Amino acid sequence: MNTKDLDKFLSDNNLTSGDLARILFNSSEMTDRVIISRWLNGVVKIPRWLPNRLKALTHKGNKSELELYLIEQNK
Repeated sequence: MNTKDLDKFLSDNNLTSGDLARILFNSSEMTDRVIISRWLNGVVKIPRWLPNRLKALTHKGNKSELELYLIEQNK
């Protein structure tokens, strides 16, 4: 996965870097958002585990973890 793939994932799922930080780290502190931002800007290489984690988010049972998160945010 490269920065363009990550950016496409976020835009396709209508997520911000803060949303992704909340999903991955269960927090949206500034340091968590900075980590995501550094991945998106190519400053730091995207971790090897991230593509598999994102795939698991989008294909987990009947409702994905991502869908459940988005539903919760829209309440």
